[in-house]
Amino acid sequence: MKQRYVDYPEEMAQRVAAMHTPAAKEKLAAVRSAPGYSEAISERMNEYWADPEAREAARERAIEYWADNPEAREAASSRKLSLIKK
Repeated sequence: MKQRYVDYPEEMAQRVAAMHTPAAKEKLAAVRSAPGYSEAISERMNEYWADPEAREAARERAIEYWADNPEAREAASSRKLSLIKK
């Protein structure tokens, strides 16, 4: 999926813009405030990270992402530094 958005940056920009509309934000807020949402997410994440193969795959994806995206790495580093300075 990562490669798809590298090949089609305008599609990615449209999807990101759509996620930040007031209607999309309201819908997400409604889902997140539903009873049991936090517990269900926590349970799924605990199951996911309990799997050593899933942890290793996530680690490898992260390494590839940061290695392939120096601009993203720099931006993340800048955000982290700005948060530390606050």
